[in-house]
Amino acid sequence: MRLRMKRLCRATGSRRSATEPLAMTRKRKLQRQQSRTKCLRPLTFLGLPPEMLDRIISFLPVRDVVALGETCRFLNNICNSQPTWKRICQRMNPRVKTANWRKAAILNYTKAIYSQPFRGQWHVLTCPVGLSVANGFQRILPTRDHMFVLDYDGTLFLLHIDMAFYNHGVVRWKAVSHYTVLAHKVKDFCGDPKSVSVSFKYLYVLMSQTEGAQEQLLEGQVAPSPAPCDCVELYRQSDGQRVFKLQFHPSMVFKQIALLGEETQRILLLLTEKGQVYSLMLNETQVGQSQSYNIQMVMRKVSQCLTNHVISYLCAGHNTVMYITDLGTLYYEIHSHGVYRNLFGTLQPFGSFDTEMPIAIPLSCKVVLCSISKNHLALADEHGRIFTQGNNRYGQLGTGDRTDRGQPSQVAQMKWPVQIWCGLNHTLILIQERDTRKEIFGCGCGAGGRLPGWARGSPVFVKLHVQVPLCTRYICSTRECLYMVCGYDTEEGTLYRHLPDGHEGPPGTHTGAEETGKTYQNYMSQLLKCSSPREHVAKAKEIVAQMPLQGQQKDFLWEALNVILRASDS
Repeated sequence: MRLRMKRLCRATGSRRSATEPLAMTRKRKLQRQQSRTKCLRPLTFLGLPPEMLDRIISFLPVRDVVALGETCRFLNNICNSQPTWKRICQRMNPRVKTANWRKAAILNYTKAIYSQPFRGQWHVLTCPVGLSVANGFQRILPTRDHMFVLDYDGTLFLLHIDMAFYNHGVVRWKAVSHYTVLAHKVKDFCGDPKSVSVSFKYLYVLMSQTEGAQEQLLEGQVAPSPAPCDCVELYRQSDGQRVFKLQFHPSMVFKQIALLGEETQRILLLLTEKGQVYSLMLNETQVGQSQSYNIQMVMRKVSQCLTNHVISYLCAGHNTVMYITDLGTLYYEIHSHGVYRNLFGTLQPFGSFDTEMPIAIPLSCKVVLCSISKNHLALADEHGRIFTQGNNRYGQLGTGDRTDRGQPSQVAQMKWPVQIWCGLNHTLILIQERDTRKEIFGCGCGAGGRLPGWARGSPVFVKLHVQVPLCTRYICSTRECLYMVCGYDTEEGTLYRHLPDGHEGPPGTHTGAEETGKTYQNYMSQLLKCSSPREHVAKAKEIVAQMPLQGQQKDFLWEALNVILRASDS
C-alpha cells in the first residue's frame, strides 16, 4: 500500500498542472539545481580560499605561473607570494635556501648548459646538461674530459661527461654520467689562462672556511666561535684530487683570483674586498710534496701606485692581466714581449719600465665588460659601444680590414653586448636583439669551425649559424665546442645607459644617421663590384648579417636570397 502511494505521489508531483506556465516550471527546476551545487563549489575560481589557491598554483609550471600572474591584480599578488614560489623551488631543488624564492625558482627552471661542436656534420645543439642539485649555473670551465661548474650557492661541481667520438674524432656529448662536489663556499676559481686546449694541470679555488685548529678549553667554559678565514686550494684537473692548500689570516678577505707566469714561477693574484691586489709566487712542481711552509704575500704595484682607486675586477690572459677600477678606468700589466708587440705593434718602450707598472687604456667612458687573449683584446663601455685593440692578422678586431690597432678602435654596427669572448684568432659577442632573442656574432679566423657558417672567416662581425637559447647569459669556446650557459636572473640589471646627447639605445645595434648612410653606400659599392649572380647573393648575405635587423628578419632575407639563387641557377 505504501509503495503504491509513493508511486502515486511521484506521478502527481512530476505532472505539471494546466494552470502553471512552462517558464515557471523551468525556473523552479533551475533553482533546485543551483541550490544543490551552491553548497558543493563556489561560483568562480577566485572564490577559493587563498591558501587553496596557493597550493593549486604551486603545482603549475613556472612559465604558467608567470603568465597567470599577468592576468589581474588579484592573481598577481597570489602568484608573486613567497610561499608559492618556495613550494615551486623546493619541488625543483630541495637543497636551495634563500630569501628570494621567486628568483631561485626561475633560475633553476631556466638553468642549462648547451654545446655546439665545431667540426663534423652536427651543426646543432646537443642535449642540455642540467644538474638538479645545483642552484643555477654561475660559471663553467670546460675541459676535454669533464667540466667544472660553480652555482650561486658557492658549490663547485666536477661533472664527468660521457662522450662519443664520431667523424675524425669530433666530440659529441651523450650524458652526464655522475658528478662530484669539490668544495663549498667557493668565491672564485681559475685555471691557467695560457692553456688554449684547456689541458691545464691544476685548478685554483678561492673559498671561505672556518679555522679547524682550536685550543682546548677548561670544563665549564664556552668555546668561542671559530673565525672564518679564506684559503686557496689546488685541485688536480685530471681527477679533482686536492693536492695543496693555502690558508690566509682572517683579516684578509678576498673575492677574486687570477694566474700569471709559468709553472715554476706561478704568480697568484688575489683581489681583496677593499679593492687591493696582492700577489704571491708558487712552484707548481713542488705543490705535491707533503710539507708545510710559509709564503710571502706582497701588495701589487697597481694598488701601491693607484692609492685613490679601488680595483673592482681582474681579467687575466696570456702573460697579461687587466684591472677595472670602481670608476671604470682600465689598466693592464704585460709580462711578455710577444703580447706587448701584438697589442701595441711595437717593442720600443718595452723593457724600459717595470712590467708590474699599470698601463692605462685611453678611454673617456667607463668600462663595464672586457676580454683579452694572446693577440688582442675587446671591451665595452657604459654606453654599449665595443672597442678592440691588437693584432688584426685574421680580422679578429672586426673593423672590416686587417690592419693592426695600437689603441682601442670602435667597432661599427655592433653595440650593447651581453658578453664578449676573445679567442686566439677570433672574437665572439653575445647580443640581445630587439625581439628579445639572442644571437652570437663573430669575426676573425674561421678555421676548424670556430665561426659556424663562415669557414673562411670574416674581418667584420657576422651572425653565426648557432641556435642560441633564449636565456643564454654566458658563452665560452674551446677547440672542439662552443658552450652556452643559460639562466635568467630576475634581479640582474642593465650594464649600460644612454649617451649624454639623448640617443635611444634599445638592445641591439644603433648608429648615427650619417654613419649609417656611409655604411650602406659602402655596401652598395661592394655589391656593384661582384661579377656573377652567386657572388652577388653571397655578398648580400654577408651584408644582411651585418645589418641591425631582428633575428627573424635576417633569417627571412637569407632564405629569400637562397630562393633567388636557386631560381637563377635553374
